[in-house]
Amino acid sequence: MINYNIMPSNFNIGVVKRIIKDNQKDHNDINNLRPINISDTFALIFDKVLFKEINKNYKPKTKQFDFKDGSSCIHALLALKELIDII
Repeated sequence: MINYNIMPSNFNIGVVKRIIKDNQKDHNDINNLRPINISDTFALIFDKVLFKEINKNYKPKTKQFDFKDGSSCIHALLALKELIDII
């Protein structure tokens, strides 16, 4: 799969199931239902393995805040605020 840069078509298929939020309320009321997606198990395992392999060699830039452990958009906003305060 990786060598040929292809992804099996069943990796993109999921089954949407409904979960009832409150059993005391009407089970057919749309506001009492929450959808969840059930993905292909092999796709989920493959994602986790691939993610671990990529992260072994991935070194994020110091100014990167997204997709970085222990970092969030708040850090980006604080960096922007510090820059504005300097200017």
